Amino acid sequence: MSTTERVWNFIYEDLLNSPQGLELGADTPLLMDGLVSSIAAMRLVAFLEEQFGISVPPEDVTLENFGTIASISDYVSSHAG
Repeated sequence: MSTTERVWNFIYEDLLNSPQGLELGADTPLLMDGLVSSIAAMRLVAFLEEQFGISVPPEDVTLENFGTIASISDYVSSHAG
C-alpha cells in the first residue's frame, strides 16, 4: 500500500469515521474545510510518526504540509528514510 493510500485510509476511516457520500480526494482541503480538527490533526501526527518512523515537530504542522492528503504524503516522503 502506498503512503498516499495509508494516509487516506487513516483519515477517512479513523478520523472521519467513513462518512457516507464524502468525496475525499488527494487534493481535498482537510484543514481549510474543517474536515480535520486540531485534535484530529494531533492524532494524524501520532499516526504518521508511528507508521512511518518520522518525527513531526509542531512547527511543521502547517497548511502547506498538512492541508491535503497529497501534501501530507509529500511531507512523509521527504522526511522518511
